[in-house]
Amino acid sequence: MNQTAREVLDRLDAGSPWDAVYLTPAPRMSDPEYQALIDGLNARKLPVFSMLGHADVARGALVGTRPDDRERLARRLALVIRSLSNGDLGAESGAILVGEEKILINAKTAAAIGYSPRLDTIMTAELLYADTIRSGRPLSLTQAVNIALERNVTLEIKQAEVDVSRQDRNRALSALWPQVNSSLAYNRVNDDQSADSLGMTPERQTRMGANISQALFNDPAISRFRASRRQYEGVQLDRENSRMDVIEQVSKSYIRHLQAQALLRIQTDNLNLTHNNLSLARLRRNLGASGAEEVLRWEAQAASQRASLIKAGSHVDMARVSMNQTLGVEVNARWQTKDIVVRTNDFHFLGARLTPLLRTERHVLRFEDFAVNWGLRCFPGLAALDKQIEAQRLMMAQAERRFFVPELGAGFEWGRFLQRTRPDLPDGLELSDSGNRNVWMFGLQASLPLFEGGGLFSDASKAKAQLNQLCFTRSHVARQLEQRIRTVCYALFASYPTITLQRQAADFAAQNLDIVKDKYARGALTILELLDAQNQLFVAHQNAAIAVYAYLEDLVEFQRTLSWFESEKTEQEKDEWASRLAAFLETRQ
Repeated sequence: MNQTAREVLDRLDAGSPWDAVYLTPAPRMSDPEYQALIDGLNARKLPVFSMLGHADVARGALVGTRPDDRERLARRLALVIRSLSNGDLGAESGAILVGEEKILINAKTAAAIGYSPRLDTIMTAELLYADTIRSGRPLSLTQAVNIALERNVTLEIKQAEVDVSRQDRNRALSALWPQVNSSLAYNRVNDDQSADSLGMTPERQTRMGANISQALFNDPAISRFRASRRQYEGVQLDRENSRMDVIEQVSKSYIRHLQAQALLRIQTDNLNLTHNNLSLARLRRNLGASGAEEVLRWEAQAASQRASLIKAGSHVDMARVSMNQTLGVEVNARWQTKDIVVRTNDFHFLGARLTPLLRTERHVLRFEDFAVNWGLRCFPGLAALDKQIEAQRLMMAQAERRFFVPELGAGFEWGRFLQRTRPDLPDGLELSDSGNRNVWMFGLQASLPLFEGGGLFSDASKAKAQLNQLCFTRSHVARQLEQRIRTVCYALFASYPTITLQRQAADFAAQNLDIVKDKYARGALTILELLDAQNQLFVAHQNAAIAVYAYLEDLVEFQRTLSWFESEKTEQEKDEWASRLAAFLETRQ
C-alpha cells in the first residue's frame, strides 16, 4: 500500500478473485485515504480482518481482535515524560500494557457485505453497532397497544358476538311488526271422493292467497325485545371489558420482552467483566503473582457465563414470540422495542400529578379507597352483569304476568281460486265459473293460557332462580374486583420503593467490586473474593432491572383494575382524574 486507496483497489480488481483481506497498517496514507480503502473493500463485499484490530473495526472493517490501546499508551507516555521533565530520572518508566484480545465484529459491515459469522464465533465475539441493525420496525408500548386493538383475535371474536347479539335484538323486534305471507296451493283427489262429497271437495283445485297479521298486544314478544336490548348493551360492555384485557396483556408482554432484553444486556456486561478479570489473572500469572489455576478458574467462569448468555438470548426470543401472539401479528415478527425509563422521583403515572398527592401513609390508604370506588363504578364487567340482570328482571316479570295478561292479535286473509273442477261437470266447466273466485276473512284473537301442567309456575320459578344466579355472580365479581384492586395497590406501593433500593444496592456493589478488584490486582485478596464481588454486582444489576419491570407490570394491572389506561387519556382527562383524587383525599381527612 502506498499513498492512495485507488491504486490498491485497482490492483485488487485486476487480480484473481479474492476471498478475504488481511489489512495491515498504511502509514503513508492519510486518514481520508485509509477510510476510502476500507469503504472500497466493503463495496467489493470483501471480509476484512484488521491487524490494528478494534480501531479499524470502528472505521468499518469487518473484524479485529486487538483492543484499541492508543489512549492507554498515550497516558503512559505522558506520565513518563512528566517524570523526566521533573528530573526524576531514576524512577521506573517501564510498564506492561496488557490488552485481552477479543473478537470484535462490525455488525453494520457484516450486514452490508452479506457476511454471517459462525455460531462458535458469535458465542465468543462482541458485536459493534448490534443495536442499530436489529431487524424489524420500531415499536413503542403505545404502538403495540394500537396494533393489538386492531388485530388481536380475541377482540375479533368479541366483535362477532356483538354482531350476533345485534341480530338477536333485531329478530326480537321483528315479532312486533306486521307479518305478511303469501301462498299458492294445488290439490287433487280421485273422482270417487270428489263425487261422494256432493261438490264440497273439488277434484282439482288451485288457490292463491295472502294474509297479514299484527300483534296488538303480545307481552312475551315485547318483553323479549326489551330484554334483548339490555343483552345487546351487555355484550357491548363485555367487549369493552375484553378490549381492556387485551391492553393489559399486550402491555405486560411488551414489558416482559423489555425485561428479557435488559437481562440479556446484564449477562453480556457480566461476561465482559469476566474477560477483563481473565486478562488481569493472566497478567498476575505472567508476573508470578499467581498460578495457572486462577486463569483456568476465570476460563471456566467465562464458559459458564457464555452458556447463560445463550439462554438469556433464547428468553428474549420466547418473550418476543409471546408478545407477537398477543399483538395478533406474525409469530416470528421482529421489532426494535423502545425501553421505558422509570425515574425514582415520580410514580411514572400521570406525570408529576400523583407525587404531591401521596405524601403520607394516610394519603396512601385513602388512595386505596379511591381506587376501589373508582374501579367498582367503572369496571365494564360489572356493568355488563347489570345489563344481564335488567334483562332477566324483565323476563321474570313477564313470566309472572302470563297468569292474567292475555295476548291480542288481528289478522286478515285473502284468497282467490284459480281452478276448481268436479268430475260430474261438463268438460271445461269449473265450479268457480258460477260464483265468486275471491274469498277473504278478518279476525281478532285473544288468548290466555289457563293450565299447562304446571309449566307456567315452572317458568316463573326458573326465571327467578336465573335472576338470583346473576345477582350472586355480580356480588362475587364485585368482591373479587375489590380484592384485586387492594392487592395491586399493596404490590404497587411495595414495588415502587424497591426500584430505588435495588439501584442503590447496585451502586454499592459496583463500588465494592472496584475496591476488591484493585486489591486483587495487588495480591491483597484472593480470586474467591473477587468472584463473590462480581457475582454480587451481577445479581444487584439483575434485581435492579427486575424491580423496574415488576413495578411497570404492577402499574399496568393497577390501571386495568381501574378500567382507566393513561395512554388512552388526554391531558385534560388526566387533570380531571387527579383533581377527583385530590378532592377525595381532602374530603376524607
